[in-house]
Amino acid sequence: MKIRRIHIGSKIKDIVEQKQMSYAAFGRSIGIQRQNAETKVFAKRSIDTDLLAEISEKLDHNFFNYYKNFDASNENDYKTPILGSVAVEIKGRVKKFNFTFNE
Repeated sequence: MKIRRIHIGSKIKDIVEQKQMSYAAFGRSIGIQRQNAETKVFAKRSIDTDLLAEISEKLDHNFFNYYKNFDASNENDYKTPILGSVAVEIKGRVKKFNFTFNE
C-alpha cells in the first residue's frame, strides 16, 4: 500500500484563503491566536488528528481525504486542485469569483 505524503498545513491554508476567512477568524475558531496559525498549523507538514478533525469541522472540509491510499484505481483523487479567482468590475462594482478544478 502506498500512502501519499502531503504538506497538510499548506492544504489548510489554501482552504482558509479559498473561503476568504481571515487568519484571525480561523485561529479563533480553533482556539489559537492569529500569529500562531502560521507556526502551529500552516507551516506544519503533519498535524495531530484531533486538531485536524476540529479544523475539518470548522472549515467544512474533510482534510483526511488527502491521505487516501494511492494506486492506479484512485489516481484521479490525487490530482492537484487548481485554485483561482477572477474579479469582474461592472459599473464601478467589483465581484470576485473563486473556483477550483483538478488538473
